[in-house]
Amino acid sequence: MKKKFTKTRLIAIASLCCIAMFSCKKDRNNTKEPLIYINNTDTAHKEFSMQLIFVGAQVFGSTGVKMAASLTGPAPADIQARFVLDTNMVSTYNTKNKTTYVAIPASAFTLANGGLFTIKKGATVSDSISLTLVNPKQLTNPKGYLIPLTIKSTNGQDNMISSTSNTFFAKVTSTTATLQLKTDSAATAGVTDQSLNITPSGNVLPNTAVTFAAYTNVSLPANVTLNIEANDGLVAAYNKQNNTSFSSMPSNSYSIVNGGAATINAGTAKSNNFEVDLNAAMFSTDSTKTYLLPLAIKGGDNSAGNLMYIRITPVVTNVKPGNLIPVGTNVDRSSWEPYATSTGSHSVLTNFEAYNVRDGDYTTYWVDDPYGAGLPQSITIPMGETDILKGLTYATGSYFGQYDFAPRQITILTSTDGITWKKQGVYSGPDSPETIVNGISFYTPVTARYLRLICTSTYALTDSWVGFSEINGVK
Repeated sequence: MKKKFTKTRLIAIASLCCIAMFSCKKDRNNTKEPLIYINNTDTAHKEFSMQLIFVGAQVFGSTGVKMAASLTGPAPADIQARFVLDTNMVSTYNTKNKTTYVAIPASAFTLANGGLFTIKKGATVSDSISLTLVNPKQLTNPKGYLIPLTIKSTNGQDNMISSTSNTFFAKVTSTTATLQLKTDSAATAGVTDQSLNITPSGNVLPNTAVTFAAYTNVSLPANVTLNIEANDGLVAAYNKQNNTSFSSMPSNSYSIVNGGAATINAGTAKSNNFEVDLNAAMFSTDSTKTYLLPLAIKGGDNSAGNLMYIRITPVVTNVKPGNLIPVGTNVDRSSWEPYATSTGSHSVLTNFEAYNVRDGDYTTYWVDDPYGAGLPQSITIPMGETDILKGLTYATGSYFGQYDFAPRQITILTSTDGITWKKQGVYSGPDSPETIVNGISFYTPVTARYLRLICTSTYALTDSWVGFSEINGVK
């Protein structure tokens, strides 16, 4: 019994010694030299993404990053190491992350101080090293680029470098922001037509402004200011390409507001408006002559998106602006035989015929067919005899006070034979209620036997219902 107790006691003592030896070995591992690992000072991660956005000749986005290394404990002495490009890590990264990055050329970036960094004695973080992209405009591969930078010792102390956290990955992707200069988001990019109204006597109407903006296909990461300038040298090339014969702009015929500057704010894809003021007085009164104003983004490559062409046509207009009642007497309407492009109908009130515009009753109307006819709609009036007209008057109306027939814009044409028509101008009408008489006055009296009023837009809720209750000619 005594011998058995002694043997058991010996086994227990031996077990305690083994535990003590294991504990001592574990403690020695915990006292090994501190390890160097990646610590990116910008993101506190081992990866950093640089998104480049190309806007014309400009590059925006991240073109650099600062890196640093850390120690798991205070440095026992000054330690130097270096970040070096390790392209062998690209395939490893792609396999692990299911990506398709390509290795960046070594000439496409620089490392400050050649990538060399120092961790001072007693410190746990190194000085930072800047990575800067060189000529990022060349980095256009749609797959994107990967910059793997691995820490290498400079004094043979590789045992101090972490084997799992020793590589920093910089990812570079790029997007080309397509620019389009246009008057609004739905307009055709790069071109707009502008009419300059000139009276028959050669006088010009007030100055005209053309506004447009720059649109991009992506939201921009930073504010981008664009500047435009006129480039008359592009007129000849435009004429050759489009088989046109536009003239260059006359001197002092335009000005670009705010020096042609407009800004696309960060997080948006549209600039505030550019504005070009046209001085109509500087243009020829010859309505057969047309002009071209090419506007280019400064620093751009004159590609389609970086150009805006304003095609300017002087137009002789005989219609005075504003709702002006012509002074004179109404012509005799007894011989009028109006007809229209379409006629509306309704189960309650079916009389929407064109002849209602001459019956002297403001409660009867000519109204077009709003159910499929669409705009423009016109009413033509053979007057039966030739008169010299100073202008017209008209009234619109409403259907039981519910639908407004008032036209927004009316193009007025006259003829002496019903075959050859002359455009007198375009009148912008008010949204007036029934029984209110509106006036269209001519600058110069017109000899006419036929009238035609073409309605191109309306105030009606249906966006197509337009008409008149009364029309009169004034001589």
